Amino acid sequence: MTWEQKFQAARALAPFDTSIMMRDRGDWYIHHRGVERKEGGCLSGGLTSGKTPEEAVDQYWEWLTDPKFYVVVNAGLPERQAVKWNGFMWAAVHEQERAA
Repeated sequence: MTWEQKFQAARALAPFDTSIMMRDRGDWYIHHRGVERKEGGCLSGGLTSGKTPEEAVDQYWEWLTDPKFYVVVNAGLPERQAVKWNGFMWAAVHEQERAA
């Protein structure tokens, strides 16, 4: 996939809250509100920083699609979704209910 295709696939998770931002010259990152990665018992927001938009997108894509984890969208809201990249598209992940 090209970096533009990766960005479009990542943007599909939160189409109105995703952008490529520049902190400073040569310091690019992906702003992606409401998207976190489930790492054990924690949700991680991740951190990306690249010298170019392409490098930032590629780094973010690696973080999003790491096969050891899945992604949670809108974690604290009723429309919470858990998904994982299956090599072609975002596929739903069944999360176990937490015991009360």
